[in-house]
Amino acid sequence: MRNSSTPPAPGLWAERLDRDLADIFALQDEVVSKVINALADALPSAKPLPKRRVTNLEAYDLFVRARALATQSLRETRAARPLLARAIEIDPGFAGAHAWLAMSHHFDALYYGEPIDVHRAAARAAAEKAVEIDPENADAHIVLGYLRAYEGEFEAGVAEFEQGLRLNPNHSAGWAHFADLRVFEGRANEAVECAENSFRLNPCPPGDHYSFLGWAQYAAGRYQDAVETLRHPQAGGPGSKRNLAAALAQLGRIAEAREVAGEFLAEFPRFSARQWGETQPFRNDADRQHFIDGYIKAGLPE
Repeated sequence: MRNSSTPPAPGLWAERLDRDLADIFALQDEVVSKVINALADALPSAKPLPKRRVTNLEAYDLFVRARALATQSLRETRAARPLLARAIEIDPGFAGAHAWLAMSHHFDALYYGEPIDVHRAAARAAAEKAVEIDPENADAHIVLGYLRAYEGEFEAGVAEFEQGLRLNPNHSAGWAHFADLRVFEGRANEAVECAENSFRLNPCPPGDHYSFLGWAQYAAGRYQDAVETLRHPQAGGPGSKRNLAAALAQLGRIAEAREVAGEFLAEFPRFSARQWGETQPFRNDADRQHFIDGYIKAGLPE
């Protein structure tokens, strides 16, 4: 007969942890909902909490690990997808996992491109599924808005993205990606502020946050700041070296720019500055040309 102090089997630990996690979330929602209801007259804009929340610890762990990988490099974004697929298999109603699965497909189509149409279709389907599952999920609106902006629905995409940030104003990755859209709108100084906000919200961010900040600083003509940002040891994302080369070139540091451009071309040998420009949703041609000129000056193929 097992002594009552003997630990349960490993499988029972996982089951107990899942039950405890579900109880904690349920209690948290109950308390917060009561506060919102009590303040309903004073705060008429207060909304009840969304009903759909992930309560499976394994699914959430997979999601967190995958989200950190999804927009870093080809190897990492493709490593993220099976983690997200497994999280969705465990919990099909996990809206955030569907959203970041969409982002990983979008990233693959945008930077690596084979097969573009397959990735674009998969990205849009997963993002729309996320919003359908949970219309109050910030990740769902942020990712769907980001996709729509890149697919020619720029104004509608920005509005969708802003809805996501209203739902979660502390979404660090959301603010980093919003910097991207602000650059395309020609609002470079606001783009820098968005990217800097992502660092305030997450002092240990993934490497692509540096890429978005350096991209925004280049757009604002702050080339030395862009160089410092994009040379940070943690800087990552496929645009980092491309934009670092352009910033160095704009500062007249041509030899350094060409060295970095060579490193970029080793990963993206088919890059063309003008073809790249045709795929980017800039609202103003002068902003698009600013980047193209920097890339060509750095020695990247025209």
